[in-house]
Amino acid sequence: RQAPYNAKGGGKTDDTEAIQKALNDHPNGDYIIYLPHGIYKITNTLTWPEGKKPEDSFKRTILQGQSMGGTIIKLEDNCQGFDNADFPAPVIMTGEGPKVKQRNSIRALPLRTGKGNAGAIGIRFNAGIQGTINNVKIHSGDSAGLYGVDMGFTENIGPLLLKNVEVNGFDVGVLTGGAMNGMTLEHVTLGGQRKYGYVNDGQTVAVRALRFKGSVPAVYNRGKDASMVLVDG
Repeated sequence: RQAPYNAKGGGKTDDTEAIQKALNDHPNGDYIIYLPHGIYKITNTLTWPEGKKPEDSFKRTILQGQSMGGTIIKLEDNCQGFDNADFPAPVIMTGEGPKVKQRNSIRALPLRTGKGNAGAIGIRFNAGIQGTINNVKIHSGDSAGLYGVDMGFTENIGPLLLKNVEVNGFDVGVLTGGAMNGMTLEHVTLGGQRKYGYVNDGQTVAVRALRFKGSVPAVYNRGKDASMVLVDG
């Protein structure tokens, strides 16, 4: 919210450029990009910063809100680039694969994907060795969108942790994928999905205290390498 970025956080001004510049200015350094209380309207994908070398890109970056209820990133309704399910786009993208992206985290940061955004993916999350989505709520305003959290779009994602995450709407609440590294989900709450609550596509996962409310299958564990331990469900 302060200079040189001057994000407004009022819910009306487009804050995409301000937040993206703050990310771009702090690659691969365990920096925390901190968003005080407010509603931050965005109109394009927020991407993790590229480093000076390819091996320094898309890692060791943390995006953190002041609190789970007071800091919100909100995608504009009917936003160009997010309105076509055949060409999906993430609201937040933490890096392309396939190399491991250490220490990426998103914390205390509710995310709203608005209405009329059929191609929206809440978070495309790539992290490994030490990475987490923690205390995050992802909400589609009209249940539209493909995934709340997509962790199956490339190889070598994980090990990582999702904890205290809530997803409302989308075709699938959470997708995990790949055949290595492992992922842990704890206290994840899903509801309002149109196809599945949680899909695991070939990954090794440990899931504790998964909660689901809806009329579609809660869990779809598929693929010859898929392995799931589900406790306290």
